[in-house]
Amino acid sequence: MDTEETSLPSFVTMQQAEDSLPRVKRLVEELQQLQVTIDMLDTIEMEVDEEDLHNHRNITRFNKAFHRLCYDFYRKLDQLEEKGAILKDLHKGLVDFIVEFEGRPVFLCWMLDEDKIQHWHEVDSGFDGRKRIVDLG
Repeated sequence: MDTEETSLPSFVTMQQAEDSLPRVKRLVEELQQLQVTIDMLDTIEMEVDEEDLHNHRNITRFNKAFHRLCYDFYRKLDQLEEKGAILKDLHKGLVDFIVEFEGRPVFLCWMLDEDKIQHWHEVDSGFDGRKRIVDLG
């Protein structure tokens, strides 16, 4: 029986998180583009004439393409998590990296429009609890 892992990604270092930012940025942008396409396709409704085989084939092709995009989305999300990144808000491009600081886990907090990681917050606080890295302690 397959069980799905539900644990947090492994701890990363500040340097590992910084080094992964170019790839993380590309993945977040690709995820945003895929989500826009998936959302658009999800609004399409098709009616099928029971006797029109060509229509059935088109719907099958459409569904196959839709599910391929969904598969690609989750594959890229897995790649993001393999970098130690946790996607918090796709629309904003908000990503956290879990690091250990003074024996406790904390999140390094990065947004798509930022050049480098400049913020952190406690695991039990969210974006509103962000503090500058210079204040870590």
